[in-house]
Amino acid sequence: MVGFDNISEARIVMPELTTVHVAKERLAQLAVDLILQSIGSKDQIKTKITVDTELVERHSSTPQREWSTALLES
Repeated sequence: MVGFDNISEARIVMPELTTVHVAKERLAQLAVDLILQSIGSKDQIKTKITVDTELVERHSSTPQREWSTALLES
């Protein structure tokens, strides 16, 4: 199981949730830039933007025996 956004709750559930991290600050800056470009324009601008992501691997993407063993050892 894999989540998206790497929220803090992903670390406190059992098993810890593997998730995709996206730099929210970068997304916000890109959104503001697009809004500022569109102000005063009557044309609709269609834009496709790609941002980097990072897979944060946690226990939800490993076999249960691995994370349950790790839990017992901690």
